[in-house]
Amino acid sequence: MKKILLSFLQFLQILLIIVLITGFFGKYWGFFDSLSHFRIQQLTLLIVITLLIVIIKWSKSSLWQLLFAIILAIYYYFLTIPFIPLKAPITGTFKHMQFNTNFKNDKMDEVVKFINKSDIDTVTLQEVTQKHLKSLDKLNSEYGYKHFCKYASFGGVMIISRYPIIEGSKSCAQGFAKAQVKIGESRVNIVSMHLFWPYPFHQAKQIDALTPLLKSLKGYTLIAGDFNAAGWSYALKRVQRASNTHIVNGLRYTIKPKEFMFDIMLPIDHILLKNMIAKDIKVGSQMGSDHFMLISTIGILYTKKNQRGTNE
Repeated sequence: MKKILLSFLQFLQILLIIVLITGFFGKYWGFFDSLSHFRIQQLTLLIVITLLIVIIKWSKSSLWQLLFAIILAIYYYFLTIPFIPLKAPITGTFKHMQFNTNFKNDKMDEVVKFINKSDIDTVTLQEVTQKHLKSLDKLNSEYGYKHFCKYASFGGVMIISRYPIIEGSKSCAQGFAKAQVKIGESRVNIVSMHLFWPYPFHQAKQIDALTPLLKSLKGYTLIAGDFNAAGWSYALKRVQRASNTHIVNGLRYTIKPKEFMFDIMLPIDHILLKNMIAKDIKVGSQMGSDHFMLISTIGILYTKKNQRGTNE
């Protein structure tokens, strides 16, 4: 019995090692990038299985298994480090909310009440339906600046702002809404993005199509959305590289999919910044969605252009 259990655990270990390694090759196939989104779960299982193998059959060779478990645990630690605020001179701050509302959400009135009672300045939303738009019309008059782009049958992408949207700055693309808002003396690009799941959908082609738009973003930029991609995935690296942005650091689980048999949470919603830093970031509630809100205070970096009062 002990031999059978050991053989089974060794088989699972090899299988998980293969799955873990293939997740690093998302550049070559979307399926591999999809696997990378479950890296935390893979590492957890692999550490547990490796330690069980060590316990069941201890020998000199088990030291290698123990060392392997330690290496996995160190990698797990670095992947799961929480948010660490960055320090730099800033000229001002604004509060941003990112939320995939879920096209089936029947609690949009609660979302509207939450925003109205908050001190949130800018909002990026995904999976916004026509029904949701009617609910969002109930927002306070101070949230009078809106930009909605149709996307797919499961709803569009949207930007809402207390600050004026600069005329002629709005644009739409597949899963992409962009507007430039005037915050104090600074002009800030706000982008709401919603990417497909890598496989079997066409996330890579979608990023190909959006790359010229991402490259065109100059100056202060905030890109937020449901990227259907973990922070370490190849897809998100492509978005960051094209837009010259950095991801707000720290691990945050932002979706609890109802489709999965097991209780799994994934870190696939993010905020990317250029010439700005996050002062804080918190995971909020779901309010009828399978996603969680992200609420962050964003600092606009001090530059020579700030000093001259000529911001991009």
